[in-house]
Amino acid sequence: MKVLLGERDISGAVQSHNDTRVAPTTDVRRKTLGTLAGEFLGDYLTSDGNAEAASPPVEDGSASFRIRLRVELSPDDFTQTESSIKELVLLRNNLVHHFVEQYDLRSADGCRRAESALIAASDQIKHSLDSLREEAIALARLKQLAAEAFNTEGILDDLIHDRIPWCHTVIAIALQEAADDLARDGWASVAEAVDWVLARYPEELPEHYGCRSWHQVLQVSGLFELHRQPGDRRATQYRVRTRSSNLH
Repeated sequence: MKVLLGERDISGAVQSHNDTRVAPTTDVRRKTLGTLAGEFLGDYLTSDGNAEAASPPVEDGSASFRIRLRVELSPDDFTQTESSIKELVLLRNNLVHHFVEQYDLRSADGCRRAESALIAASDQIKHSLDSLREEAIALARLKQLAAEAFNTEGILDDLIHDRIPWCHTVIAIALQEAADDLARDGWASVAEAVDWVLARYPEELPEHYGCRSWHQVLQVSGLFELHRQPGDRRATQYRVRTRSSNLH
């Protein structure tokens, strides 16, 4: 649990291709299991679907970044996981503080009942540990994929020079998907595409990328071509620019 929480939120600064400084934003080394469980259920696992607020930029002139990881569960799965983790905390507290006083360890019968209780506790702990290990394996795989993405020349150049890596942004990928779905004769309506994106990616807005409008996103990203109808802004159309690299 400490591994998962310690690596769910990292930030750093990119000075050059060979100088990227990364550190976790929180220290979990000295936290108790109860505290860890509360953060795990509130910060790592969630069922509310609300996006995290963006962190302020680093004010030292360097290109900075922050990566926050959350696992969203269905309400039923979250409730079940919450119950399991709370039971684990209660089990730990019982084993540490109250176990010996519950059994007469001076008698054979008391020892047998204590042994049965410990075996049951061991099985419960193993089940919880296996679940957490599965999460840790998934996190390790995600880190590997993220490292491969960030090690591409284009992304590092964009970070170093404080540019948005448009071809890897969710909003640009969503606009490409909208164009693929809505295009007629090769062109898609910008107005229809905006409605399409907002219905599927409601958290994606131009202002999150420093733009005042969807038209500005389409223009400054360099990934799309625009075709305007004179006197009718809602009739503006766009298509994905033909190029050797694609948005994926």
